[in-house]
Amino acid sequence: MRNEKGQFVKGSVSLNKGRIVTDEVRKKISKSLIGKFRGNKASNYKGGRVYQMGYICILCPDHPKIKNKKNVRYMGEHILIVEKKLGRYLEKGECVHHINGIKDDNRIENLIVMTESQHNIHHLKLRKHKQFFTKEILEFEYEKNVKTMKEIAKKYNCSKELVRYYLIKYDIKTRSKNRWKREY
Repeated sequence: MRNEKGQFVKGSVSLNKGRIVTDEVRKKISKSLIGKFRGNKASNYKGGRVYQMGYICILCPDHPKIKNKKNVRYMGEHILIVEKKLGRYLEKGECVHHINGIKDDNRIENLIVMTESQHNIHHLKLRKHKQFFTKEILEFEYEKNVKTMKEIAKKYNCSKELVRYYLIKYDIKTRSKNRWKREY
């Protein structure tokens, strides 16, 4: 019920309250609503981009890798970017690695194609050296001891890229080569 101003009166009974809807009417209503709020017509549609486990995924149901899989319609954006750059689909056993470790940083310079075995070995090395590369140790070795990345890598038996990865991760400013040149 409404009052003279057109506002609903608190505690009044709705006109539809107690109305019995038959199965026939219910079916007509559901038929009329089919597809009305799906896909790009939905209010929360974001252009076919979703986040899944930290990765940005794009809607592409026609991609050959997911065409035969049930209920899978999204593909990682990083994979699509690399495939476009290579001009081919990734082969079985190939995967895309984010160099800086940030899953939604899909710049082409941050992506590298590896075999799955190389990728697993890389991540095992990261886990193995995690105990050595705490922020305090790296700050001491790199800033106080004034060692180069190459010297640190040799000391801890790992690659220079791994040392650089942890320096960037801990926001330790890396030195440029010009730092060692003396000005007279």
